[in-house]
Amino acid sequence: MTYGYFEIDNQKSSDFDLYIDTEISFASPGVKGEFVEVSGQDGDSFLTDGKLKNVNKSFPAYLIPTEVSQQQRATEISNWLKNNVGWKELFFSGDKEYIYQAIYTAEYEVEANIVEHGKTILTFSVKPYKFLKSGLVEQVLSTSITNPTNRISRPKITIRGTGNITLQIGSSTYKLRGVDGGVIIDVLYDQVKSLDGTRPQWNKITTYPLPGINPGLNNVLTTGSVTEMKIVPRWEVIV
Repeated sequence: MTYGYFEIDNQKSSDFDLYIDTEISFASPGVKGEFVEVSGQDGDSFLTDGKLKNVNKSFPAYLIPTEVSQQQRATEISNWLKNNVGWKELFFSGDKEYIYQAIYTAEYEVEANIVEHGKTILTFSVKPYKFLKSGLVEQVLSTSITNPTNRISRPKITIRGTGNITLQIGSSTYKLRGVDGGVIIDVLYDQVKSLDGTRPQWNKITTYPLPGINPGLNNVLTTGSVTEMKIVPRWEVIV
């Protein structure tokens, strides 16, 4: 068995003397939908919009304290994982190139199990996609950009400029009007905001739904008065 760690809220499990088994496998997400019986037809039809379900990701975890008691570490771990429960970035040392979106779901079992046995199962509910770490770094958007995955990415794009602006990334087009300084387009969270992130700017865009970036090479073209463009591309794959 190989010991590893996970990281959430900018803290590693190893900071609490908590280690996980990295040589484990996980289920892939199912497709949302339902089977419907159709009269006169063999078998059932499957109705779906193609969206994927969340999936549970469970880590066998081992508490190996060196300087403090199991009880103290268990209390610290319980408080760490229960703090501000919600969707957070999760890094797993057995999958170093990716960042997951996860929420901790077993709030009330960790402490007792660790103290009694020195081990437990930590279960996170994980969104059906994970991001390449390299795609979470903001970069300048210039003449082209390549999506290295086979899924459409949902980027965060910052455009600085004025007036009417058109941005084309491959076959995806973003049309803006009356821009005064700039906007932030966030496809993943379906938001168009001011540069300081405090004000909605839906009145500045005529494109909807917000398109993503297709797999492969995408040439970048602009019209209008643009002074700067940056992008967090969010390259994603199915977990």
